[in-house]
Amino acid sequence: RNAQSKTQNTTGAVVDIEITPEIDAILNELRADAKVIGMHTTLIRKRNGEAYSYDGLTSMLQRYVAKAGVPSFGFYDMKAKGATDMFLAKVPIAEISFLCGHATIQTTEIYIKQRWRGTAQANKTDVSVQVG
Repeated sequence: RNAQSKTQNTTGAVVDIEITPEIDAILNELRADAKVIGMHTTLIRKRNGEAYSYDGLTSMLQRYVAKAGVPSFGFYDMKAKGATDMFLAKVPIAEISFLCGHATIQTTEIYIKQRWRGTAQANKTDVSVQVG
């Protein structure tokens, strides 16, 4: 099984992420592009070759969000969106929690509750009044 390990920042847990053939093809393409311009392991870099910091990427995201005129969001919002989408796709919450690097399932539930908006089904009962 082809997998790549990642250490979660919050919990320190090591997570093995399965590399599917589709993901492997994308990573190989990115690595090939990186070698052409002399990059090492960090794929997102400045024009001068230096790696972006987390703060730099966050700042860049906020500039583009503001320019697009959409409501402000950040990387944690994208994490919450991913968790919510997995929940709605019936992925077990324990697996979502593991992938998000949360120490408890309750933390994952908080992420999901912040984003999930249930949709009520239309009333299909005939409520027309019968005049006799």
